[in-house]
Amino acid sequence: MQQQINMNQFVGLCLLGFLATSLACQDGWQSYNGHCYKLFPSNTRNSAATGCHNEGAYLACVEDQAENQFISGVANNNRAFLGHTDQGTEGVWRCAEVPTMGSVWWRGEPNNCCGGEDCAEINFGGRSYWNDVRCTARFPSVCEKEGPCEDGWNEHEGRCYRKFQSALNFDEAENNCVNHGGHLACIDSDNENSYVADLAGGRAWIGHNDRNHERVWMCTGEDGNSPSPWRAASNEPNNCCGGEHCAETNFGGTALWNDLSCGGSLPYVCEKQDEQEQTSLMNCDEGWTLHNGNCYKQFPGRTFENAFNLCREEDASIVCIDNPEENTFIADLTNGERAFIGTVDTGSEGIWHCARQNSGRFEGEIWWRGEPNNCCGGENCAEINFGSRGRWNDCGCHARLGYVCEKSGPNCDSGWDEYNGNCYQHSSSGTNWQDAMATCQRLNAYLVCIGDNAENTFVANLANGGRAWIGSTDAGHEGAWMCTGENGNESPWWNGEPNDWGSGEDCAETNFHQRGRWNDIRCSASFPFVCEKSAYTPVLPCDFLTNFFTHCVTDSRDECAALVTAMASLEDGCDANREFLGGMTGHCAVQNN
Repeated sequence: MQQQINMNQFVGLCLLGFLATSLACQDGWQSYNGHCYKLFPSNTRNSAATGCHNEGAYLACVEDQAENQFISGVANNNRAFLGHTDQGTEGVWRCAEVPTMGSVWWRGEPNNCCGGEDCAEINFGGRSYWNDVRCTARFPSVCEKEGPCEDGWNEHEGRCYRKFQSALNFDEAENNCVNHGGHLACIDSDNENSYVADLAGGRAWIGHNDRNHERVWMCTGEDGNSPSPWRAASNEPNNCCGGEHCAETNFGGTALWNDLSCGGSLPYVCEKQDEQEQTSLMNCDEGWTLHNGNCYKQFPGRTFENAFNLCREEDASIVCIDNPEENTFIADLTNGERAFIGTVDTGSEGIWHCARQNSGRFEGEIWWRGEPNNCCGGENCAEINFGSRGRWNDCGCHARLGYVCEKSGPNCDSGWDEYNGNCYQHSSSGTNWQDAMATCQRLNAYLVCIGDNAENTFVANLANGGRAWIGSTDAGHEGAWMCTGENGNESPWWNGEPNDWGSGEDCAETNFHQRGRWNDIRCSASFPFVCEKSAYTPVLPCDFLTNFFTHCVTDSRDECAALVTAMASLEDGCDANREFLGGMTGHCAVQNN
């Protein structure tokens, strides 16, 4: 018999469309198809682009008619700047190097009236139609940026959620969530409970289970004891007939739970960290701006030679622009003001390459009209923002211009997450503590050592709130908790822990009963784990390379650590190893193996 839908379920279903479109962006921003949009006050086009950049965004790029209609509404059907321009080549309209669709222009537009109409506005002549206009005109503008969650996921209070309609058993559902970078949803509050229930719109798996201990409800991601919205009138959870160890939501009413066999088949809701939170964990030094894994900083006017040397003093190099997207970023970082970049033709006139790498310039129309022209001879250096934002000019290297330095950001391998200069990897495969440590060591890492509360929170979240090994142990001396030879300064133990229950509980886990709380447990237990290693390649004096590798391939970690410490205190001697290092001088980056 077909079940009737009660009023709570009906309301939940009606909320789904709202949830999918209204909860993905910060206050003041509007969500559409995984991106966020906001209208800003009148300004010139270049100033508008700078304002968008300061918001972590860019002038809106329209990709299809549906998005065009949406942006028209964001602008309240009033004229507003978009990101599209034909400044590169007259009549070739692009936005972030993406060609502009051709069916949006108002009748007779674009016409480049009187010359110099190189920027696009929306809502000209009629709703959603475009016009070309001078970039110095003043209009409101629409900024666009990536939403906090990827397409198909919905944001709620800093987390991303997605309902999967295909019915799977509990373990299959959890595995699919893990494959998507998350876990089955773990409910921490009444507000989250209502949200997940509304998103599910019907019966669905959540991550809570009592497989380890009957009626001790834990979660694949974290503690599940608060709240416990079981339907008391139905005596749930009741472990009916034995073997009901997994939880579903929306049983008997919206947001009410039921225990049932983990082998049953239901839709399910996954949860994971939002992308903006993940991105914010990767930071450059203060004053530097992160972009695509590198760090950039603008400095005031100097000659090219001085700029080049001053960048080296910052352990950086004068910026080398590799692609159109980076070119736009540098143009915005410098606020459209003229600035040196690293491209020169000092070696051979007209052969432009980067001062720090022998590579040609990227493909694309980047030079201002008629440039480079080596006017009067001796124009062997390149500047950006000449004649127009992002366009290049050759100039004398003795000129005094601002400049941008560039250096590698925290460098973590694929599959590792950067935080505060270190790289972390969460392994979802369960193993004992010793094998977890051995696995980390094979990855040139170690079981994570928690240094402070902030790192503890990061690691707890990286493990998605699930129980996981950390590196702390008191195996050397009962009650003296250490981590790879150092005292553990931060020990956020769960109530009554560590208690060495039954003796032999010499290893530490995190996310016990609550996200970020620790417990001591036998080292033979099986849990996922988190590895940690430095995000930076050590910079070591070159005279000792041979000795370094000779010692570091041994099993003596203390001996190797002492050698690295000694080497770090010595002046570099790269010249002595010029042949081995391929002619490099100065400090040499060597992988510490």
